[in-house]
Amino acid sequence: EHKELNQLHDLVRIDTEKLDIDDRSFYTNKVKDINLQKAKNDRIWEEINNAGDNAERSLRERESKAIVEVKNEVLARCTFLTSLGYELQRMIGELDSKTKFIEDVKNRRSVRTFDGKGVSNEVMDDLKEYAGSIVNPYNIPVEFVFLNKDEYGLSSPVLSGEKEYIAAKVKKGTNADVAYGYSFEELLMYAVSKDLGTVWIGGTMPRDKFEKAINLKEDEIMPCMSPIGYVAGKMGMKEVLMRKGVKADSRYDFTELFFTNNFETPLTEAKADELGIKTALEAVRLAPSAVNKQPWRVIVTDNGVHFYEKKDKGYDNGTYDLQKVDLGIALYHFENQCREEGKKLTFKLADPGIATPEKTEYVASYAW
Repeated sequence: EHKELNQLHDLVRIDTEKLDIDDRSFYTNKVKDINLQKAKNDRIWEEINNAGDNAERSLRERESKAIVEVKNEVLARCTFLTSLGYELQRMIGELDSKTKFIEDVKNRRSVRTFDGKGVSNEVMDDLKEYAGSIVNPYNIPVEFVFLNKDEYGLSSPVLSGEKEYIAAKVKKGTNADVAYGYSFEELLMYAVSKDLGTVWIGGTMPRDKFEKAINLKEDEIMPCMSPIGYVAGKMGMKEVLMRKGVKADSRYDFTELFFTNNFETPLTEAKADELGIKTALEAVRLAPSAVNKQPWRVIVTDNGVHFYEKKDKGYDNGTYDLQKVDLGIALYHFENQCREEGKKLTFKLADPGIATPEKTEYVASYAW
């Protein structure tokens, strides 16, 4: 319409002087009307343009606002997903930590054949640093000594390829042997977590040479030592024969080691699982012991677990008891697995007064 009025306006631009009075008046009025209409339409057109500009600006503002809202939503979702990712990582980390120790226990074996290459200074320094941080529940200090085979002229008839040993000494006293087993096993399991091979050696070694090398004093004991190194690609014949001799790969059944309230009622795996201690007890069942005797017995009551030693002849020399060293190993396995699972335990030396079979002796308890 605006366009048509413009065209009409152009058409009526004629020389009105050549027209008569009536025609001149008609055309003059007509042009006036057209000009008025054109001015009106020009204003309308301007309003339309302004409205278009405003609409475009409003649209841009709305689009901008929408984009900002979408961006904020995306950022919020990214933040949520990031926090969810961190939470998943934390949960995976917790799950890994809960399964790491028991997997190391399952995969660990006593190693007597090493690759002959020894251990780097960096790894040895890491082991020494960790050894300095170990504390047992008896609060009895255990001192670790790292020995080089060639420097001290040391050896063992049941080992081959080893270059270094770890020995330890502790002051004589009540529960010194149990504390020794706990602390030493913590260090050896740390070594296992670093893919190193270890084995408890309590008898098949030149004890006098090792005791001299660690400067053992009259008021101290050194029940055991362990070689440290990387596992050889193949077991030596001596190792194969020794493992067969002690049935190294066999363990007592769950119900032969663990009981409920008394020594007459075996603890089933299902009940242990219900109590949340099945994996911790499995870590005990798979623990190493002298000649694989597995001397630990455990009674589970409503408020805790109680560890006992089933004594065999020939392991107590009057100064220390190798089977109490084994009980220290069992205590560490149980406590560490519970710790990794987030369980809070209280260590106690309080005999619950449960009737015991012959040659069975109370050692320690954990309450929850």
